[in-house]
Amino acid sequence: MSLWKTTTWSPLDIACLKWSSLLVGVAVGALLAPLPQAAIWILLIVAVVLAIKPTKNYLRST
Repeated sequence: MSLWKTTTWSPLDIACLKWSSLLVGVAVGALLAPLPQAAIWILLIVAVVLAIKPTKNYLRST
């Protein structure tokens, strides 16, 4: 299994990866603001869930 391979990404995978990246950035930025810690954890959990599908498809494709 090669980690660096060329694949064709579906629009759904691209959208999930972009939203996941955006939410991680928002969560990191929220660490500087006086938000409740629960909001940061929710953002990180949603980001991880969104990142699972593109990662699974990338590692599964041959």
